[in-house]
Amino acid sequence: MFQLTIVVLVLVVGFFYLKNNLMAEKSLKTDIELWVMIETNDYFLTQSEIQIEDDAIALIEGMDLGESDGHSSGAHQFDFNLINIQDFDKAKVAINEMFKSKYPELNYVISNTYEPTFDKVN
Repeated sequence: MFQLTIVVLVLVVGFFYLKNNLMAEKSLKTDIELWVMIETNDYFLTQSEIQIEDDAIALIEGMDLGESDGHSSGAHQFDFNLINIQDFDKAKVAINEMFKSKYPELNYVISNTYEPTFDKVN
């Protein structure tokens, strides 16, 4: 009975050790950010921009390439960023392809830094 208890204990500890190590590798923290700047006709975001952001976040988080950090809007630009990007080029290509197929008229820029590309004062 004692030997069985030891075996079970070793298996349980091993399971949690492997699980924690695999999860840690899966969510590696990086300093890489991905910013999406979108031209808007208004000063503040609408439901359309929120849907675009939600679609991009779902895509990138679903591919385990990064996570959402936030968004802002004003002066004819809506922007959002993702952090802990695991592969910038892969994430950028994925968002570009999704935007081209789902939002073909969208005017946007994807960068690794924030850019006031579409900001303007009337």
